[in-house]
Amino acid sequence: MIFWFSGVTSHRDAALLQLAGVQHVLIDTFDWPATQLDGAPKFKHLMLDSGAYRMFRREIAWDTGDHLTGLSMITGPFDHVVALDVIGNPIATRGNWEKVYRTRNDYQFMPVWQWGAPLDDLKYYLDEAPLVGVGGLVPLIRSRRKDKLSQAEARAWTQSRLKVLELLTSLAQMYPQRLHAFGLSWLEAVNQLRPYLFSADASHWLIGRKDRMIIFQDPDSGELQEVKAKHYPYLDLADTSGDLLAVACARALNQYCNIDAYDRVVKSGG
Repeated sequence: MIFWFSGVTSHRDAALLQLAGVQHVLIDTFDWPATQLDGAPKFKHLMLDSGAYRMFRREIAWDTGDHLTGLSMITGPFDHVVALDVIGNPIATRGNWEKVYRTRNDYQFMPVWQWGAPLDDLKYYLDEAPLVGVGGLVPLIRSRRKDKLSQAEARAWTQSRLKVLELLTSLAQMYPQRLHAFGLSWLEAVNQLRPYLFSADASHWLIGRKDRMIIFQDPDSGELQEVKAKHYPYLDLADTSGDLLAVACARALNQYCNIDAYDRVVKSGG
């Protein structure tokens, strides 16, 4: 599974990812300047998102005309360009795809299937494109450790997340290496889905700076884990800056998903 790093909103963020050795970055047209230096891309691989989630959160109208206008003002190359979806409206999302994106030849657009939409839509998109994005996961699998949940509420939330992960895993196993998961900001999901998804993205590496967390690969299980930096069992990180913690988180994710996974494919002859 290729892991794409999102949340790059400044040259500072880009510099941290470069320091971590990251080469796969997901941006939208608004973040694109942060990934450029003297007109040249800072990263080898860029995926261009549509900006739908950003505009949804800001409650700003954003249609296919706006999207294509923004796209015309920047330059690639891009590994993938995401078609504009309408969050919460799978009918309008499919309409965008059929009326605008499927017939364009300037980019090979990635359609987005929204979680909870009819499975027939997913099958339709898979027939239309080699890679299909799965959207709408962020509110369903996000961490709620900062919320003041009762024990019963916390258990119910955990069970809800696990149910989503179970269903997503089934889809990924049904269509191996054909799906991209947007906003996969849960390490348990990253660990479980790594063999089946083609790719995923998240800004989860920023928990180092935001929450003073550290992501690391457990030497016994080989899987990714996260803990508060002050509780990290292998080094004293109490005085480590948030930026350097973010670099360590990005490096761990990149190693686990992009470098180790690539090495396994090469060594197996795949």
